[in-house]
Amino acid sequence: MFESKSSALENNPGLMAIGSNAVPFIAEALALDQTRYDRHRWVRSPAVQRTARRLGLGFTWTKSASEVQHSAAWSLLAFSFEAKHALPEIHRDLLRTKNGHRQLMVHCLSEMGCPPESIPVLVKAWPLTTNESYNVRHDLLHLFGLGGTNAAKLAMPIAVEALSDGNWNVRVVAAQTLGRWGQPNTLAIPPLLALLNSTNGEAAMSAASALGRMTNRCDEAVPGVRRLMASTNDYTVAVAAITLWRLGGDVTEARRTLESLLGSKRGKGGAANFLGQMGPVARDSVPALLKASQESIGAWVDMYDRAQCAKAVLRIGGESAEAYAVLEEAITTEKNGWVRGTMCREIAQLKELARPLLPALRKALNDPSRDVRHEAARALLRLQGGE
Repeated sequence: MFESKSSALENNPGLMAIGSNAVPFIAEALALDQTRYDRHRWVRSPAVQRTARRLGLGFTWTKSASEVQHSAAWSLLAFSFEAKHALPEIHRDLLRTKNGHRQLMVHCLSEMGCPPESIPVLVKAWPLTTNESYNVRHDLLHLFGLGGTNAAKLAMPIAVEALSDGNWNVRVVAAQTLGRWGQPNTLAIPPLLALLNSTNGEAAMSAASALGRMTNRCDEAVPGVRRLMASTNDYTVAVAAITLWRLGGDVTEARRTLESLLGSKRGKGGAANFLGQMGPVARDSVPALLKASQESIGAWVDMYDRAQCAKAVLRIGGESAEAYAVLEEAITTEKNGWVRGTMCREIAQLKELARPLLPALRKALNDPSRDVRHEAARALLRLQGGE
């Protein structure tokens, strides 16, 4: 446990050999407040340390509690969703005043999809992050976004306040979190408008997206969003197009702009996703989406973008054998494990439209990747009414 600083389970042969049965013992190590090394000065002398190592007296003789906790945090992160049995210890650890691995604990909860019972603890932990690296606040806000409406009820004031954080990265993720929640909040509008009209391109794009999700009318935002339509970043253009439509803009303009981005390496996946969100009013784009679902254009992960096109076809026009074939390919034969697992999760969001993909999801239960198997099992549970 002390030799590895990797969150990938395959890089931890000892943990792999023990399996998830190790989680309770790792949780116990995370909860350690003091070890013999901390309690007794004489234990820390070089001579005693050499003897302790030679006799194999164990980590409580040779490591401080903070070292043990840090290594335990890495180990729990390696177990990903299987670390859920350690939630009480993770919650306790998050609330330590001095904690050099709080970010690792946030990542652990991200791997679990932000359990609802963790949200009140995360809200309590937020004030402890104000004097820590901005990365901790950034990742905690992202985690709140994963928590959906459950998190919005408790963490809305935190996200709104973070729109004025001293770090741009934190302001950006605060806007993204508000956009994920899509909950109205009048206090968020002024700082979002300030971000929209700033010179920071990512902040402006994130603010535009949030405004489009939080309200269906905001005349003050339209000029700023319209400016983003001239961006050289195709994904930013896609965000601007869907936002203008959400704020009452012309449906044909939005649809045509998004359709024009289906051949863009950077814009294809986002444009397809937004067309799907438009639903039946984007029906005229179905032929272009079907064509794009068959094309690899050298994007970061072509299969993921192709699957977004196929998913959009289903959301706009209902069942399509061609679209189902692409999605089946994405979860059963695509080489990239991240794509397989992510698409299993996203397919479950299609609800009844995903029924024809149940056999492919069952096939994914035998995937070589434990993460893909986990996502396939969760998708099947959700689609069959168990979640």
